[in-house]
Amino acid sequence: MHDTARRVAAAVLLTVVLGIGWSALYDADRTAQLVMLAVVAGLPALGDASPRSPRAAAAAGTVLAVLVVGAMGAQVSVWSLIGLSGDAWGAVARLIPDGMVASSSAAVPASPVDDAAFVGLLDAAFAALVAGVGWQLVARHRPGAAVILAGLGLAYRWTVEAPEQPLLAGTASLAALIAVLALGGRTVAAPRRGWGMRAAGAGLAAVIGAALLAPGAATQDRGWWDWRTWSLTGDSPGGTGLDIRQTYGQLDWPEKPRVVMRVSSARRLPLRAAVLSDFDGSAFTQSLNGAASRPLVVDNGRVFVQSDPDAFRDPVRQDVTFASLRSTLVLAGGLPLVITGTFGRIAELREGGTVQVDPSLGPGATYSVFVSVEDASPRDLYARDVYSPQEILDTRGMTAIRPSAGAEAVQVPLFGSGGVDPGDDALGAYAVVRRDARRVIGDAASPYIAVNRIETYLRDPANGFVYDEAPPFPVDGAPPLVDFLVNTHRGFCQHFAGAMALMLRSVGIPTRIAVGYTPGRLDPETRRYVVLDRDAHSWVQAYLPGAGWVDFDPTPGRAVANRASVSSRRYDPPLAAAEPRQQVTPEPVDPLPDDGEQTPATPRPEPQPTTQPAPTDPAATGGRAVDPWAVTGGGVVVLLLLPGAVRGVRRLRLRHTGDERARVLGAVRDLEATLRRTGIAPPEDGDPRERAAWLRRNVGLDATRLYVMAEAARYAPSQPAPGTAREAWRQSTRLRREGRTRARWPRRLAAYMGVRPPDGSTLTT
Repeated sequence: MHDTARRVAAAVLLTVVLGIGWSALYDADRTAQLVMLAVVAGLPALGDASPRSPRAAAAAGTVLAVLVVGAMGAQVSVWSLIGLSGDAWGAVARLIPDGMVASSSAAVPASPVDDAAFVGLLDAAFAALVAGVGWQLVARHRPGAAVILAGLGLAYRWTVEAPEQPLLAGTASLAALIAVLALGGRTVAAPRRGWGMRAAGAGLAAVIGAALLAPGAATQDRGWWDWRTWSLTGDSPGGTGLDIRQTYGQLDWPEKPRVVMRVSSARRLPLRAAVLSDFDGSAFTQSLNGAASRPLVVDNGRVFVQSDPDAFRDPVRQDVTFASLRSTLVLAGGLPLVITGTFGRIAELREGGTVQVDPSLGPGATYSVFVSVEDASPRDLYARDVYSPQEILDTRGMTAIRPSAGAEAVQVPLFGSGGVDPGDDALGAYAVVRRDARRVIGDAASPYIAVNRIETYLRDPANGFVYDEAPPFPVDGAPPLVDFLVNTHRGFCQHFAGAMALMLRSVGIPTRIAVGYTPGRLDPETRRYVVLDRDAHSWVQAYLPGAGWVDFDPTPGRAVANRASVSSRRYDPPLAAAEPRQQVTPEPVDPLPDDGEQTPATPRPEPQPTTQPAPTDPAATGGRAVDPWAVTGGGVVVLLLLPGAVRGVRRLRLRHTGDERARVLGAVRDLEATLRRTGIAPPEDGDPRERAAWLRRNVGLDATRLYVMAEAARYAPSQPAPGTAREAWRQSTRLRREGRTRARWPRRLAAYMGVRPPDGSTLTT
């Protein structure tokens, strides 16, 4: 088999392997698009393998590939790119940065509708891999480099979406890579030692791959190298697909909301993913040494979480389906009791009643969970003023505040315990938080009354607190939550929840932060709640005597469903007490209109992935808008390409028409026509040897061999030997390229357009 044909076959084989693997990254059939991307991405390599003008062909293939791949990735028209449309080229320029931003929140398989930016990046990455593989094999003759590129592509595909049959996928891919090494090698037989080294390398790769990906008992069914910790942006995905860090900066929502899950539930409940119980001096974080996790029983996909019969009173069932979320945590609207789904063998109960599973749940995963929801009445809570000895043990460390990063945690005695409060010096910058908290709660007679007053204080717009997704950054080195409470009064859910938790801790009420999603919006057709990425939320859980952890939400415009929170329309306070120290807020404060237990009367519909076209838009009536600039630009490009195309056709005819003699003479005629347009052609009245001498003396081109072959072809009685014409055209191509470099660029441009020197003379430059 010819060298070039073998390398092209190797490139096709690698492309097929990459295409099969890459197709699993999309949640829709994208075979046609991947085939188109592969074809255009291979054009530069095929152009370089062209027997005529390989550099020009490779350049033309590169331009065409960039146009088509850019248009497909950015979802714009190729003609708009050719027409130099600013909007179209702007979309192409944003292809990679927008795709990288989207990759931090997108999940695979990715939807071409919901994850357009990420899918565009995947398309561009696939095209780049195919182009690199083809170039290394066909143009550079480096099968090893091509195999490495293909391996990187397969590694990413297996990283973000593990194959259903890893042993089969790995074996087939390894066989394909070995076949490529054999096909892409040189035609000269390699020494046996070379084949031995290749076989040893392939075997070593197989062993390493098996070690990295194969399960092991010591690693709880995970490989030595856990591919789940990889991500496109270099950041660890963290396991939930939800950023649980409390940064108190500014929100940067995706421009287009994405559906993360859909939930069927009898009650509208926030979905908790994790709890944050440590305060590190600046923000609330997950506990470093909190309650130890314990394994849970998994029986045929069912996870048994609670064994206490009292917990099963009035449970609420939720059916959850992940849309674009990937998580190792089972999100639920309360304390999980029993979970049923397609779970693996590993499940653990984490801090706060969170259930973690392995392997992770991804798009399309469905599970049902029965949850217990604490819904104590304010009438029962407001009079409970003493924590029991067991409650004191259960909440140890939940009133701790670190005055700064790295400092020892300061323990605040429980509310009403009579303990000695730490001094202002011990609390450092957070002493002002305690001062404000004491002012707000006044002489509250119980922990619940204190919680009620602080939640009201932060939600009441009369106190100056404003929800702001882009609050000003702290100045003068103030901690973010102190700056929010004392200076700006502007922030989003993290600021409100963190401030309330700190205020409660400073007066001795155990508090932690819950992170997850608000309940979402009801779809009237499916009767399911639709949860978007923008529904990510943080709220407060306070531990109250006799009730345990109870949800509260200080963020304006957000709400929890229990009766104890002033955020809920179901808030049911006791009658006004005779003593001020026993009074609580008489009415709900800024609740959502649909936060209650009942189905919302006017649900907000799920956002549509595309914008409805206006009546004047031709797309709305089935037509297609015509961009006059695109048409003009396309015409200009065609005119610019036409001279080269005409000469290419003429050159092709000279090269392949006639006998061996005619094709040799055609090579000379084509060379002299090119040199004549460039202005460096030899005199027409000289014989072949004189012309060759003139070019060597005046231009520096050594055309002796070509003119000798031309002279022999013209005057010899017999036909030139087979292959002479092919050699003549190789010489002609080399001389054309060298001759063009002798002229300045204006002359070369004029020569391309077919314009000869003004006086028709030959010029040396």
